[in-house]
Amino acid sequence: MLTRTALAGALAALVLATPLAVAPARAASAPAPAEASPSEAVVAASPKVVIVVGATEGTTPSYRTAADAIAAEAIKWTPNVVKVYSPYATWSVVAAAAQGASVLVYIGHGNGFPSPYSSVLKPDTQDGMGLNTTMGLSDSDKKYYGESYIASGIRLAPNAVVFLQNLCYAPGAGEPGAPEPSISVAQQRVDNFSSGFIRAGARSVFAGDGSYVAGAIHGLFTTHAPILSLFRQGWSYNGNEIPFTPARNPAFQGILDPETWTTGFKHSVVADPTLTTDDVLAGAGKGLTSALAPSLTAPGAASVTATSLPVDTDQSLATPTGSALPAGTKVRVDDLVTTDPLPDGSTPAPTVQVHTLDGSVSGWVSADGLKPGDGTSPALWAMTGGTTVSPNYDGSKDQLVLWARLSEAVPWTWTLRDSGGNAVRTLTGTTDLFALTWDGLPGGTPAPPGTYHWTLHAEDAWGNAPLDATGDVTVVAEPIPTTAVLVFKSLNGTYTRSTSIAYQLTFATGVTGLAVADFVRSGTSTGCVVGAPTGGPSTWYLTVSGCTAGSVGLTLMADSVLDASLVAGPPIPASVSVRIDQSRPTTSAPTTSFRGSATVVGSTMPLNVRWTASDPGGSGIASYDVARSLDGAAFTTFATGLKTASLATTGASGHSYRFEVRARDRAGNVGSWVAGPTLRPALVQQTTTGIAWSGSWTTVTSTVASGGSVKTATAAGASVSYTFTGRGIGVVAQRDPTFGQVRVYIDGAYIVTADTYAAAHAERVVIYARVTTWATHTIKLVVVGTAGRPKVAIDAFTVMR
Repeated sequence: MLTRTALAGALAALVLATPLAVAPARAASAPAPAEASPSEAVVAASPKVVIVVGATEGTTPSYRTAADAIAAEAIKWTPNVVKVYSPYATWSVVAAAAQGASVLVYIGHGNGFPSPYSSVLKPDTQDGMGLNTTMGLSDSDKKYYGESYIASGIRLAPNAVVFLQNLCYAPGAGEPGAPEPSISVAQQRVDNFSSGFIRAGARSVFAGDGSYVAGAIHGLFTTHAPILSLFRQGWSYNGNEIPFTPARNPAFQGILDPETWTTGFKHSVVADPTLTTDDVLAGAGKGLTSALAPSLTAPGAASVTATSLPVDTDQSLATPTGSALPAGTKVRVDDLVTTDPLPDGSTPAPTVQVHTLDGSVSGWVSADGLKPGDGTSPALWAMTGGTTVSPNYDGSKDQLVLWARLSEAVPWTWTLRDSGGNAVRTLTGTTDLFALTWDGLPGGTPAPPGTYHWTLHAEDAWGNAPLDATGDVTVVAEPIPTTAVLVFKSLNGTYTRSTSIAYQLTFATGVTGLAVADFVRSGTSTGCVVGAPTGGPSTWYLTVSGCTAGSVGLTLMADSVLDASLVAGPPIPASVSVRIDQSRPTTSAPTTSFRGSATVVGSTMPLNVRWTASDPGGSGIASYDVARSLDGAAFTTFATGLKTASLATTGASGHSYRFEVRARDRAGNVGSWVAGPTLRPALVQQTTTGIAWSGSWTTVTSTVASGGSVKTATAAGASVSYTFTGRGIGVVAQRDPTFGQVRVYIDGAYIVTADTYAAAHAERVVIYARVTTWATHTIKLVVVGTAGRPKVAIDAFTVMR
């Protein structure tokens, strides 16, 4: 997440608040903020048009002139026009200016993919913008900020459109003088170049040469028409449309419009064809719903800023309930009451009626201890994609692909159900832009025709009303082509260690003519040899052998075989990808700490073993094994198949432990065992000599306490210190609804405030645990004296030696 500096914020106000409402008007061109965040997208009352000119050496002056012409047209229709031109167009400036834009125009160099310079897409540098690195240096000062920057650093307004002018690669063509690409390559370039902008919130991305953008902006503000009408107007339109479904953005419609049917790929679009010019303009003024409110409101949301905020029974704040809200607690604001001025003329803070999100605490608090929260519910801004599915393997509407955009990044769940209410697909996530997909093949066969119903549920973390959106999907039955590929799979699985991969293809009926020449191999693996297909007539087998480690893609091209009636097929290419991984995964030496919020039982203490892992072969970690040596004996494996890089276990005083871990990847490679240090956990009772108590502490005998007693204190400032030698420390205490907080210091430095509150009484709980370097350390606990619940009960310390 990018941050915004105070100076940058001042500059933002300068750029975005420049008055442009009267004619004749001139677009703002002041510097934009130094950095920006998608969560800070500017809310534009009028549609915001942002025009960016990148660093293009000697052609930059002509591009600035072209941009001025675009700005002159835009300013006729909206006062909110921002220009960011080289040599002042750095990434931080452009990203800040583009937040909340309904129209984003970029004129400059393009660096796309497929490219003659690399065989792998590089999202950090490709399919984005070529911008300055240093403010005001020169028009030759350039760096490419690729699609990953665009997708993560910009959030456009709802229904935004992007215009890319004079870019290489963006409309399909390569660099001047380069050979003409194939239609397939041109489509890939257009698809890739639009991807980052779509993930920044755009619903249409236009690309072309010349001055088409000014005319398109004129049409945007003066017509009530489908967005594709802007693509088909003006001199840039050739009328040679080649529609396609973008592989990376299948919910959108892609169109190439070359100068001839096979050359001059200088005009393209990737768009939601249902989008209209009215939709684009209506998207202005809708800000992200994650923004914090400027002030406390009722009803609304807030969070606790005080160390601990006492709760009272009424607005007079004179009768404590005995409860207190810890710092950071999110609450709902039910009522807000201002108080009368005091005799000295000062006005006390308002009193606020609140309740916690789980409803466990409610009452009145002082507004001094609260700050405004997010009081707005998430909204569904767009759902792009066709809703008719015909899963018959012909390549047309075989799968459901929707692209959703929410007004903020929140946890969401999408469920698709059949007519009987049975869930056929459930997806979850936490992002604000996401794909919703269904292959239409429940159980591996085409779904029955009919109406299917989807629900989308999303909730934020502030207790606002959830988003619940619904929609329908229609499944229609279409004949399966006789040459359709029903199954194309690797018999080795998606990941393998083998350099020889076996495949199975199953066609809808018997076919002939399948040959080695019908397959195209791709991927990073080298040395692969495709063997002759065997079997038939409906199920065929073949082997790809001699491969090195890497990815192996195998595609059966369309129209490669014939059915009994000599009809060619399959109607679309069929592909499968496998990764050959022969590298062993690696792990770090495990570290062990005491497990917080767990309970000490007798002399047995809760432990947590953690490690990190990586898989250089690329198949990914599948699971972990953990072994243990007790008191110096041989290692014994005691946990296998772990899916996370941690293990909860226990250790007892008087014993030594050593843990080792290894990883397994998805290809079946097994890593080496890596051991951590020898550990000797010790339980140190609070009665131990050497523990220093300061202030008023009372010893309370308890048969359920560790060691038979605890020490309690209620006065703020009472403290206990313990000096130990080891690599970890834990604090064992009682928890209770009436107990409060202690501040924790290690070697004189404040670390954290630990809370001993719990909804129900609990004994021997590790309320705080920390890993340290092996040395002599001192831990100190200081009683806070929490309002309404000041008591603290310390039972013991756990030390990792």
